[in-house]
Amino acid sequence: MKYCDSLMDFAYLGRIESKRLFFKNLAYLKDWRFEGEDPFYSPRNFINFLDSAYYKALHSNSLLISPDRTEAAFKLPMIPTSYGQVWAHFILNTGGGEQEFFLNRLIECDKPYFGHVSRQQRSLMYEYAYFTDRNTWWQDLADKAEPEPWDYVAYPDQKGMLRSYLMYTFERLVHERKIVWSSNAGRISAFNTGLLSRDYQQPIYGVFERTNRQPMFKGWFQDGHPILSPLPYSPLMADYTEDLKEFSMDTSKDFKINAHHIFEDNQHRIIDIFPGGAATIPLNVMIEGTISYLKRRIERNPRFPIPQLYHNKVQYLLPFQMNREMPPQMVLIFDDDGNSYTARTCITLDMAYANARLLMSQQDSWLDPNPLEALEIV
Repeated sequence: MKYCDSLMDFAYLGRIESKRLFFKNLAYLKDWRFEGEDPFYSPRNFINFLDSAYYKALHSNSLLISPDRTEAAFKLPMIPTSYGQVWAHFILNTGGGEQEFFLNRLIECDKPYFGHVSRQQRSLMYEYAYFTDRNTWWQDLADKAEPEPWDYVAYPDQKGMLRSYLMYTFERLVHERKIVWSSNAGRISAFNTGLLSRDYQQPIYGVFERTNRQPMFKGWFQDGHPILSPLPYSPLMADYTEDLKEFSMDTSKDFKINAHHIFEDNQHRIIDIFPGGAATIPLNVMIEGTISYLKRRIERNPRFPIPQLYHNKVQYLLPFQMNREMPPQMVLIFDDDGNSYTARTCITLDMAYANARLLMSQQDSWLDPNPLEALEIV
């Protein structure tokens, strides 16, 4: 089979900027070394780096293709690690387009074992370490940490919010270079979960132990446990801002609500929350009443808006209530446009909780992902 000389014709690379940042963090986490210019410095560097490696593999007959033509791989010009050479791994492109393959991941091994690596949701934590049972590790943490509503309403008893929280927290800690390694050749590594134990309110750390292949997850431990003694210091929590003023809203600015998108395009969310939908109330009355109510609440409690991060930009979550005597059942997301705040979309309470929990605990806020459970139904 003859292949094109260009990697871009051979494979679809996907959202190259997000992949570049992901692989850049992975390279730091795994201490990958390379000669010459940093291949992860910019999207163009990354594409040229991959394209050059592909071209070399193609013309040296070292491009590997699985017998069933569902996977491919080639070596990258990096200094081999203790786990082997670094490879670019591709899978069959089933998402459309003319390219036969899709860039899946970067892996360390002596030689790829096709059929073993599948396309899945990317997680730096799963790339970094091996988990003997991916179905129980998060439950152990939920049992040790202070109680929180970690379940999505539609998926009870699965702790979906906790798993999402840990994946993003770990990635943030890698970005901030707060993963801590022991001095004995990095045999032990650990990170701060940002959670406290339910018994003595001690910080909980996720701990990994180096093996011949990749680090293995050992469990969740508190300060003073012997497994943490090789670490030079206790791992620090993730930081998301240097100025807490970014998390507050200025009520002297105009508040705007994109009514058409929120109340028309989100009928699939509103219909289940408000009987009859939002169309039963005039939009101008609904908007004016909501803005007036939210401003009064913020003026009396600057912590009333709940911040979340979206593409490293702060957004503000505020409740939407058509009946003030009932708990909020929908959340508006406001963007800071400079001279005003604009709400352009709405989300459910559990979605909002999962987003906001990354930045801080919601123990004393109005945001309850399961508000109806607290009401006495007669």
